[in-house]
Amino acid sequence: MHFTGKIIIAVLDSSGTSGIYSTVKEINDLEADAWDGGVPIIKLRSTPNPNDDRMDNFRFQLDLAGVDPNRVRNIQVFASFDY
Repeated sequence: MHFTGKIIIAVLDSSGTSGIYSTVKEINDLEADAWDGGVPIIKLRSTPNPNDDRMDNFRFQLDLAGVDPNRVRNIQVFASFDY
């Protein structure tokens, strides 16, 4: 399994406002006005299985720059993988 690098992040805050950020430029262009914060920092790390070289673990870290964490109600992360 290989990560394609395509991610969509949807954030809903306590006032009901949502924002979308993506690694796909076309999605960002459509949602440019909906994102209040800065560009999120996304860190990904995967650990392959030494026996078959398939992914054993996948660690995803997200830092939402400019977003008050006390106001975040929900975060949805969508990512695509090739099998």
